[in-house]
Amino acid sequence: MRLMVIILPIIFSLSCYAINTSYECISLGEVCTTAAALEVFELRNAAYPFDWLISRYESFCNVLKQDFKDFLNPEYLTIRSDNRGIINKYGLVFLHDFPTIHYVGDPQTELPINENILNPNWINFLSDVQQKYDRRIQRFRDACLSDKKIYFIRHGGVKSRDEACVIRDILKTTYPNLDFTLVIVGNDESFAKPWKEENIKNYHLKKTAVWNDVAEWKKIFFDLGLPIPLNRTDLQEKMDYNYRKYSINGI
Repeated sequence: MRLMVIILPIIFSLSCYAINTSYECISLGEVCTTAAALEVFELRNAAYPFDWLISRYESFCNVLKQDFKDFLNPEYLTIRSDNRGIINKYGLVFLHDFPTIHYVGDPQTELPINENILNPNWINFLSDVQQKYDRRIQRFRDACLSDKKIYFIRHGGVKSRDEACVIRDILKTTYPNLDFTLVIVGNDESFAKPWKEENIKNYHLKKTAVWNDVAEWKKIFFDLGLPIPLNRTDLQEKMDYNYRKYSINGI
C-alpha cells in the first residue's frame, strides 16, 4: 500500500505533463481580450498573430483565406484616423506594435506596446515589426500542422452560428488534418445554448460590459477541460490589470 502511495502521484504528475504538451490555445481575437484572458489563466504558451490586433470578422476571414499574404506589406499600410494605430491590407488594426510618442521601446519584443499617438518615425520600425509577425505567423502555421490539439478562441466579432461555421470551414480547408476546437465567445443571447456544430463550442459571456470577469472565463476553460489554476486568489487582480492595460480606444 505504501508503494502505491508513492507511485500514484508520480503517474499522475507524468500524465498531467503529457496533457499539457499535447494541446495549444491560440487567440483569434477579435481584440486583445482573448489573449489577455489566456495569459491570466496560464494557457498562453506563445505569441500568435491575432493576440493584440483588432480583427473584424470579414478582415479576419480574408487573412485566413489568403494565408497572411501581404500581412505587413508597406504598400497597403495606412494610419488610423485617430493616429493611434496602423491598418493593414485586410483592415486589421495594429495598436500595440509600433512605437508611440510616449514609448519607443523595442518593436521586436513579444510584449505589446501601450497604445498612444504614433511616433512620427513609426515607419522606421516596420522591419522589426515585420520580423516579429513573421515569427508569429510561422508559429501559427507550425501549430496547425502539428499533431497537437488546438483550441482556437475568439471573443466577439462573430455574430451568428453561420459566421462561426465559415471560420471553421476555412480552418478545415487550410489544415485538413488539424485536430481543433473553435471556441466562440459572444455576449448575445443566441450564444447561451449550445449550437452543437462539429469542431465548434460556443459560450455566452454574460457580463456584456465587462470582459475581464474571472468567474466567467473560468467556467469556459473548465468546461473545455483545460488545466487552469483553480485555487489562485490573484487571478481577478491580474485580469483587472489587463483590463486597464488593454481597454483603450474602445477595446
